[in-house]
Amino acid sequence: MEMIRDAFPPGQFLLSKNLQHWDWEKVTTGRCLGVGLVRFDEHPLHPAVVVSLQTDKKHKLPLGSIGPFHDTDDVSRALREVSFTVADDYFNKDTANKISIIGMPSPRLLSLPGLEARCGATPGTYGARILINDSRHGILTAGHVAPNEGAPAYEGPRLIGTVSATRHSKITAPGTPTADIAIIELLQQVNTHPKEQFFPEGTGEDGDLVKSYGAVTTGRTSKIEMILPAFGDPQEETGVLGNVMLTTEAISTFGDSGAIAVQEPQARIIGHVVAGVPATSDYEGYSVIQDLRYQLNQFSARLTE
Repeated sequence: MEMIRDAFPPGQFLLSKNLQHWDWEKVTTGRCLGVGLVRFDEHPLHPAVVVSLQTDKKHKLPLGSIGPFHDTDDVSRALREVSFTVADDYFNKDTANKISIIGMPSPRLLSLPGLEARCGATPGTYGARILINDSRHGILTAGHVAPNEGAPAYEGPRLIGTVSATRHSKITAPGTPTADIAIIELLQQVNTHPKEQFFPEGTGEDGDLVKSYGAVTTGRTSKIEMILPAFGDPQEETGVLGNVMLTTEAISTFGDSGAIAVQEPQARIIGHVVAGVPATSDYEGYSVIQDLRYQLNQFSARLTE
C-alpha cells in the first residue's frame, strides 16, 4: 500500500464517551498522536487512532475500538469526531470495518540539543547523500539535529560543511504537518561516505522489513507496523510530523536521529529516523521514520552516490 499523502493535524481526542469499559482519564494523557493504517498485534491492516499513554505506561496497548461500521462512509464520519480533519478518501473498501484505539508512549527526540550540526558523539546522525540543484553536494540529517541555517556542521572534530536549509516543527506553524529534515552542504573536499554505502530511493509499505544505520546503533531490523500521514512531534506539543512510518520494535536510540532507514531485502532508502522510544529491558520501543520522498520534496534535491 502506498504511503498516504493527505496529512491532517493530530489533536485532542474527542470520542472518549463512545469507549466502553475504559477509565479514559487514568489511561491516557488525552493527546491524539495520529490516525492511520496499522497492522497491530497480528491483526490485518485497518484504521486506528493512536493516543499517548501516561508516562508510567510503557507498552503499546489496544484500548478498545469504535464500530463495527457498515461502510467506509460511516468510518469517515466517525473519524471526523475523533480528529479535526480527515480526508474523504482516507479509507477504502479493503480496510476493516472498525477503528482500533491504540495507546503508546509518546515519541522522544533521539538527539541532544545543540546550535551546530554534529554527527558522532552528539547530537545526531548524518543520512543520505544528495545533490542540491543538480550541482552541489550535500548530506541529509534530521531538522532538529541541524535546526539553524548557516550553522557549521561537524563530523566528530572535523568541519564538513554548513546547514544550508532546515525544516522542523519549531519553525513551522502549530498544527501544521512538517518534514523534520536538514541539508548539510558539504565542503568541496569532503567525502563522508564511501560509494559502496549508496542505496537508491524506495517507498516503505506496511509489513516491510526496515534496517537503520545510526551513529550509535546500526544494523537493527524491524517491521513497519503503522503508516500515519501525521504524527505528534516530540519537539512541540502542537508539532506535527508529516508522513511517517512506525516500527514494531526500536531500531534506533539516542544519537540516531537522522539515520537512514533501508527497506530489506530490496536495499532501498525509504526515509530517515526522526524520533522514537528506545528499547529497554522491559519494552521493545519503536522508531519513527519519515518518508524520504516527502523529505526530498521540501528541497530541490535528489539522492546521489
